[in-house]
Amino acid sequence: MYIGLTGTIASGKSTIATLFERCGAHTIDLDILSKRLIERGTPAYHAIIDTFGTEILKEGNIDRRKLRDIVFNSSEKKKTLESILHPLIREEEEKIVNHIISKYKNPIIIVHAALLIETFSYKRFDLLIVIYADEAACLSRLIERDKISKELALLMLQSQLKTEKKIAYANFIIDNTRDIDYLKIEVERVYNMLLLFEKTKNILKKHNKIGATYYKST
Repeated sequence: MYIGLTGTIASGKSTIATLFERCGAHTIDLDILSKRLIERGTPAYHAIIDTFGTEILKEGNIDRRKLRDIVFNSSEKKKTLESILHPLIREEEEKIVNHIISKYKNPIIIVHAALLIETFSYKRFDLLIVIYADEAACLSRLIERDKISKELALLMLQSQLKTEKKIAYANFIIDNTRDIDYLKIEVERVYNMLLLFEKTKNILKKHNKIGATYYKST
């Protein structure tokens, strides 16, 4: 089963992905993939420098903070960066998914990123999980985590759909407004439902009752 996990920036995607891994799921962090793809010497590295200039470099490497400051202050430059990175990220994701499928029977694969809905990427998944998180808490975590100003943090949050709009696309919602113990219960609840969906899907497919896209999100 191929599942998307999303929420606003600093909503807890990485923490929740780790909890899903402990349950038995396979997870793919698209932010980590993007970091690898812009390492020195890669095609994306050269394309980004050609587009944004050498001022984004720090000791020969792309300074993600400098690049972030540029793109979050210009929607046009943000789209340009996405046009470079998104096809490469998707290609790398497919390689990882194919590797997992080749090694495990009926794996639950969870791909997490902030912009799955905004980029319409959610449509490729069987199911979509959306994290419900308090915006003020996300703002505070983002400022502390990235050591950035409140103004930039607000700009980054405002560039994405609000949580209330994201959950309209969700098949499952995980509440991340309480403590870690409650969050563990939430993740286990959703994971158990995913196992049930997978089991039901396989039974129905065995009897030729459904096609492969039965659980496709709408």
